[in-house]
Amino acid sequence: ENFPTNTKFKGMEGATTLWVGGFPRHVTFERLARIFKDFQPVYIDRGQIRKERKHKQDVLWTRRCALVTFPSPIFAAEAKQALNGTMIDGCRLKVRHDIFS
Repeated sequence: ENFPTNTKFKGMEGATTLWVGGFPRHVTFERLARIFKDFQPVYIDRGQIRKERKHKQDVLWTRRCALVTFPSPIFAAEAKQALNGTMIDGCRLKVRHDIFS
């Protein structure tokens, strides 16, 4: 897939980000990208931070969540409606506008 994965997303006007969680620990980044592909995500953030100089840690990914940014609120709303509650390998996907909704 052609999603930027290790550069900071430089937003575009109208871009909307959804919190996605609850996927199984073994789900790969590539598989998550394929799940959202039909809704034209422009960026999937795994929360990479530098830890102890050399090593990167995917902070969000280790908690089985990610932030997915879409080019418009329409694509985000369609993704949320279609994918929230979807079962992936026995786990229920949660798609929200923020972690607390």
